[in-house]
Parts: sequence; C-alpha cells; structure tokens
Amino acid sequence: MKKQFEIFNSNIRLTDIQEADAKTKFDGVCKTLHNYYFNSVYNGNSKFLFGSYKKKTNIRPITAQQDVDVIFIMPDSEFGKYDNYESNGQSALLQKVKDVLSTTYSTTNTIKGWGKVVLVKFAENKHNVEVLPA
Repeated sequence: MKKQFEIFNSNIRLTDIQEADAKTKFDGVCKTLHNYYFNSVYNGNSKFLFGSYKKKTNIRPITAQQDVDVIFIMPDSEFGKYDNYESNGQSALLQKVKDVLSTTYSTTNTIKGWGKVVLVKFAENKHNVEVLPA
C-alpha cells in the first residue's frame, strides 16, 4: 500500500517546473508591490504565502480555479491611510494595488479587485495570484 500511495502522490504533486513558475509569478507580483511601497531591496519579508501553496497541498493538473494566495504586508502608514477612509477605503486600496501591478504586468490578461483581494490572472491561466494587501 505504501508504494501505491507514493506513486499516487508523485502523480498529483506539482512538477519542479510548475513550482518554479508559481514562485516566479508570486514573487514577481510581491516584488513589484514592495518596490513601489518600500525603499529597500526586496527579500520576500513583505509577503506571506497562505492557502494550498503554503500548505503544499496544491495538486496537478493545474486549473483556472487554482491560484497562489499571498498576503502583501503594506507599510503601516499606507494601510492606515485607506483604513481611515470614511467609506470605500478597501475599494480604494485594491484599486491602488491594481494600478501599481498594471504598470509591470501591462500585458497580463486580467488584473482586478475581486472581493478583498487583487487577482492577477495570467494569460496561460495557470498560477494566477491573489494578493491580499494587509
């Protein structure tokens, strides 16, 4: 039974190429935001991965419904600015994040505010990134 599970597991786990593609995409999105909001070199400390990619429960085949979930840690002053809006602060924050990402990802299929996140939907529809600014 152990051997059968190992075979099954290897058949559904992401390949090294798929994992590298996901990392390139979510790191690129977070680096773009980091470079806009911070005056320091991006080292990954301004992001927090969560969801299936953090728990390593992501599987093949990759579909349009799968995405990489990431929290981008905003500077306190920037987040506070939107948090202090009397209304539509969250919407304004998502719009700003969308605009920042649109400068780097100008040929990306879709970048939009979607609920409480900004969705970066790549053309090949794999490893889309959902960014939650916090």
